[in-house]
Amino acid sequence: MKLIIVLGAHINGNKPTLALKERLDRAYSFLRKNKDSMAIVSGGKGKNELYCESRVMREYLINKGIEKHRLIEENKAKSTYENIKYSSNILKEINSNISEIYIVTNWYHMARAILLARSIIGNRIKPLSSRYISRKLIIYLPREIIAYFKDFILIKTRDLTNNI
Repeated sequence: MKLIIVLGAHINGNKPTLALKERLDRAYSFLRKNKDSMAIVSGGKGKNELYCESRVMREYLINKGIEKHRLIEENKAKSTYENIKYSSNILKEINSNISEIYIVTNWYHMARAILLARSIIGNRIKPLSSRYISRKLIIYLPREIIAYFKDFILIKTRDLTNNI
């Protein structure tokens, strides 16, 4: 069985933002082509959000025709690190014949998501990028570059500490 972890992003009311919609459309395409696959939709309730991101994500995919039993909600995460950490805990619980694991996020976010996922879950994680074109990239790209190096340093520091 193939499993995808769809990382959350901001929502507007009970609707996904453009970034999240692109992730969900990529997940939908994958789930539709891989009928025996499942998805973890990961995202908690952020500031100024009425609902958990995971709930909006799940409903979006169900409304497009994905069966409920193929979707697992992770509704506590408030960061990329937590998306992956909490999804990793779910993976440990279901660990039933998972042959491939993919991370679904926007292209600009993928390097950091994969860095974190491989440090938490392991090297078998594969990327499944979605598109995203917006003026907001002026803000998102520098933020991602800084966050990537921060996470890289934290991972290396943790690795060094664990080896002492």
